[in-house]
Amino acid sequence: MYDPTGSNSPVKLAHLAIQEDCPALFLFALKHGFSYLDDALHDACRFGILPLAHRMIHIGADKWNLGFDGACVGGHYKLARLMMDMGADDLSSGLQTACRNGNYPLIQLIVGRGAYDWNMVLNTVIRCCNLQFAHLIIDKCVNDSNRVLHFACKSGNLQLAQHEIDKGATNWKQGFLGACEGGHLELAQLIFDKGGINCLDHALYIACQSGNLRLVQFLIDKGATNWDGGLIGACEGCHLELVQLMFDKGANKHNISLLECRLFKPKIIDYIRSIDISQ
Repeated sequence: MYDPTGSNSPVKLAHLAIQEDCPALFLFALKHGFSYLDDALHDACRFGILPLAHRMIHIGADKWNLGFDGACVGGHYKLARLMMDMGADDLSSGLQTACRNGNYPLIQLIVGRGAYDWNMVLNTVIRCCNLQFAHLIIDKCVNDSNRVLHFACKSGNLQLAQHEIDKGATNWKQGFLGACEGGHLELAQLIFDKGGINCLDHALYIACQSGNLRLVQFLIDKGATNWDGGLIGACEGCHLELVQLMFDKGANKHNISLLECRLFKPKIIDYIRSIDISQ
């Protein structure tokens, strides 16, 4: 196994040669027993040493996905392209790394080669602190504004949600439920004000599961009355205050058996056991 910190001097020399971009030292390490060619290919790609990567390929390295991973981690466009040309096919992993690093040219390259895992792209990019970059990637790679709206609402990205609304997103139900799932009151209010929301009872279950008391109260104020569904959601999310609220509102005391509560936190089970179901 390739261990740059090990006691094997050829390994140490090879690792140092890659870091310092010193081909002569690397050739010396090869002559003296270094044989971890695929790991060296990964490091050459990671540190952006194109001639050394070519040398590794020439003398037998052939783990293209390993090299591709190194190139994506290091953000090296030419080496990533070389590894894909050679046969690297783990595009989703490389795309995720490129998105995480904010490397737009590399993202374009990988998308152009057929990467299409938009769930992963959205999850990664929506959490990007550079909003301009997030807009750029989404506008380039994802054509479904409603889908992005859902992800933005779920993750609490108000600016991105507004961006997608401005682009034409109109699936308010999808965005509203996403905001409730993420527990984001401001986004739930924004989408609710757009009109046409007819899923308040289902949203109550989701909001109770996410645990935002203010969001739950907002839904109740707007007309949600699914106390039994809210109770189940609150129990699943282990939110004692919301469990109590749903019972106070009128949730059926017979609705949740202790059998169903086996995976709930002890405080939830203890509270339910304390309720007098005969009343």
